[in-house]
Amino acid sequence: MNDIAIGFPDNSKVTVYAASRELDATEIHWLLEQCKVFTTEWNTHGTALNAKIELVLHRFLCVIVDETSVAASGCSIDSIVRFIKSLGKELNIDFFNRLKIWVEKEGEIQQIHFNDLATQSADTKCFDTLVNKLIDLRTNWPIALKESQYNS
Repeated sequence: MNDIAIGFPDNSKVTVYAASRELDATEIHWLLEQCKVFTTEWNTHGTALNAKIELVLHRFLCVIVDETSVAASGCSIDSIVRFIKSLGKELNIDFFNRLKIWVEKEGEIQQIHFNDLATQSADTKCFDTLVNKLIDLRTNWPIALKESQYNS
């Protein structure tokens, strides 16, 4: 994941939205075009945000914001949430189901219910959508369940 958000500092804020299913090539092309338009217009109180949205592994929408000059505010956060919801509606994908967790097992990415985490090996790699810094996405993703924020 070291190549995600090239040019953005490691301490950039990250929000990860996991799609309820893998996107196909046509959907990916459309989605990335929409994201490009959104990020060029995204602002907080009239000041443009230095932001990028990347799709990782055909299912993880990663919103990256370099907050060194200006931080996202409540209004800008509301606008990104509305935007992601509109993408989901158009693609018939749920980006907001936090009860479904993506894990890597036997070289494949699989979705499990949050309640089934306890049945997984502590070394099972998971795609922790609770990460909030770009450095974690770049260097510790996926991460063993025992080291993730899902570990209770």
